[in-house]
Amino acid sequence: MGYQESYFKMKNSKDFDKLVQAIKVNNENDFDCAMPVAIITLNKPISGDLSFMCHPEKDYHFKTGEKFIYVVGERYNQRNPMNFFENCNVKPENLYRDIKIYFTECFPSDDIFENNDTTHMATHEEFKWD
Repeated sequence: MGYQESYFKMKNSKDFDKLVQAIKVNNENDFDCAMPVAIITLNKPISGDLSFMCHPEKDYHFKTGEKFIYVVGERYNQRNPMNFFENCNVKPENLYRDIKIYFTECFPSDDIFENNDTTHMATHEEFKWD
């Protein structure tokens, strides 16, 4: 469906490094349809709902310090962990139920990216494969 963006995180924040390692153990080319490009750390809390994911009844609340992997590419590969890792040789099936995906439309992405110089909403770190 074209270029889309999402935030990936672990259900339990202390497991974030497990998600990063599950991605890095595979080849960068395995993620050609949905590529991790940045690690986003919130400098301020955010909250909202998942209306743009057809779940207006589900709210989210994230504290300062929460980390996400920012992913860009095809939406199909960003709909669930199985699709995201489908071209990988090493699939972290034990993590699938704990990986949470949020479409950028649900987050204050303008403040996280375009207005970040003013809002100081997040710290951006390039996702490095080495």
